[in-house]
Formats: sequence, structure tokens, C-alpha cells
Amino acid sequence: MPDWLVTCLDAAVFAAAFVAIYEGARRLLREGLGRVAILLLVLGLLPSLYEGVASLRGAAQVAALAEAMPPLVGEPRGGWENAALTPAQRSAQSLEAARLNFRVDGRLGPVIDSAGRRVPFVPQPDDLRERESLVAGRKGAQDAAARFEERGLQLLAGAAMVLLVGGLVGLVQRPRRDP
Repeated sequence: MPDWLVTCLDAAVFAAAFVAIYEGARRLLREGLGRVAILLLVLGLLPSLYEGVASLRGAAQVAALAEAMPPLVGEPRGGWENAALTPAQRSAQSLEAARLNFRVDGRLGPVIDSAGRRVPFVPQPDDLRERESLVAGRKGAQDAAARFEERGLQLLAGAAMVLLVGGLVGLVQRPRRDP
């Protein structure tokens, strides 16, 4: 289904829901508790509340995923120098750990060279591209979470405002009883 059609259908559903909320609240406060007023309120509030709460939950889940980072790789107990590995294995594993930590956290840790000395990790162009990609992906997820949250709050606040306005109009329209 084309995006424009989904957008139009979404707008139509929530416009109808807000009209139902308004009319239900108006009737409830104008005429009192009645089946039509309750039915209109329920039919109007269901999509608004469901979508609003679902959007807020989605925002929280996406934000949690954006903040979740893979665990950083630490040095073995006693340091790389004392690891039970050959010098080539020690160098390769410390380089891989430093590369992964840089890509995930941006931290430049030490690497053990083939002679067993600690040297600073120097990221290669592939490492920089991976780091930039990860940061951009995390930023995109945070932006999506903010959009979900904004939509949820707009729907809930919109439903509350329409309910309030409908109720106020119902109070104003309530027939006056002459003493």
C-alpha cells in the first residue's frame, strides 16, 4: 500500500475517533449517562489510547536498543603480556579487542605488538567507517524513538483535549432547569 494512502487512512481513523470522543463527551455531560454517549467514547478512545500507548512503548524500546552496546572486550587476567598465548596470537587478539572496543565505544586502547610491547591502537580507515556507521545508526534510532514518543504524546494529549472540549460544550448546552 502506498505511503500516502496509509497516511490518509491513519488521519481519517483518528479524525473519526476524535469526533466520536467529542460527541460522546458532549452527550454524556449534556444528557447524562446513556448508551450512545458511552459507545461513542469507547469507540473514540480505543484507537487513540491504544496507538498513543503503543507509540510510547515503542519509543522506550527503540531508545533502549539504541543505548544498548555490545560488551567491551577486556584484557585477560594478568594483562596481555601474561596471557598463555604465542606472541602472534597475543598480538592478534589484543589488536582485535582494541579494534572492537574502538568501533563500539570510540576508545583507543593499547595493543600488544609482536615484540610484546604495548603500543597505542591506531584505527584504520575501515575502523573509522565502522565507528561512524555505528554512531549514525545509534543517532537514527534515537531520532526514531523521539518521533514515536512525540506521536504518542500528541495522540494522548489530543484525545484528552477533545474530551475536555466536548465535555465543556456539553455542560454549556445542558438544558437549564427553572426553579
